[in-house]
Amino acid sequence: MSHSHQDKAKIEQAKIFFENLGISIYVDWMDSTMPEKTNGTTAIRIKSKIRENEKFVLLATNRAVNSKWCNWEVGIGDIYKLPNDNIAILGLADNNGHWAGNEYLQIYPSIEYQNGNSRNNAGGIIPEGYYVLYPPQNDGSRTFKTLEQWLRE
Repeated sequence: MSHSHQDKAKIEQAKIFFENLGISIYVDWMDSTMPEKTNGTTAIRIKSKIRENEKFVLLATNRAVNSKWCNWEVGIGDIYKLPNDNIAILGLADNNGHWAGNEYLQIYPSIEYQNGNSRNNAGGIIPEGYYVLYPPQNDGSRTFKTLEQWLRE
């Protein structure tokens, strides 16, 4: 999970959230094999972990979106994960999905909570829960999967 190191409390909560779904996540600062000081080896290991892990999720806080490391990690994730639908943004930034200065984040699926009041493209109700919502199509419609379905694919 890509994140800002200044958001440790949020990453710990996200880790618990995913573990409750039966999914373990990789967090670089919890990895005892990482160098104590950031260097080129850090970058090589992070790149390797992005390739090794099945999914890539950016915990998109304001700090993460402004982080050079997180943006570099998203680029690596784009190369290795986007073609197979294995990248998503878990947005915690207060930006309404506009990502000023990082608009390219709008091209990725997002993990979002639906409260049971939203409608799907056919007019039916989307049940309450967490979903992976895909960017809008040319006609404005959006497709989605349950988060659990996306995680297990």
